[in-house]
Amino acid sequence: MRQEHETKIQQVRDAFGGMRERISHIEALAGPKARLTPEQLGTLRRTVSVLGKLLQERGTPKPYPGIYADILELTGVSRTEDTRREDFPGVLEFLKGQIEALRKTRPRPEAPEEARHDGSL
Repeated sequence: MRQEHETKIQQVRDAFGGMRERISHIEALAGPKARLTPEQLGTLRRTVSVLGKLLQERGTPKPYPGIYADILELTGVSRTEDTRREDFPGVLEFLKGQIEALRKTRPRPEAPEEARHDGSL
């Protein structure tokens, strides 16, 4: 009886050991990926800020929701803080491409002071 009990215990141990190996393998393939470092998040925020300011100079009143929507579409995550490290170079390349394209175009000219007012005080 004791031998039977020890055999069952060993079978359970073997089964759990095999499951641990399979879980580790699955996590490596599909598990959560490493998120951005604080330095990468800072770089991302600064780059978004530069792009946002350029868009504002060209007449886009609130560019940031659109910029972040583009980032979320590129990465497939619901928050930029959840961006995976492996996606960071592509996101940065996209943003820098947008910045360079905007820098090559001329800013929207400002209207003369009198044209901006409707004449009322």
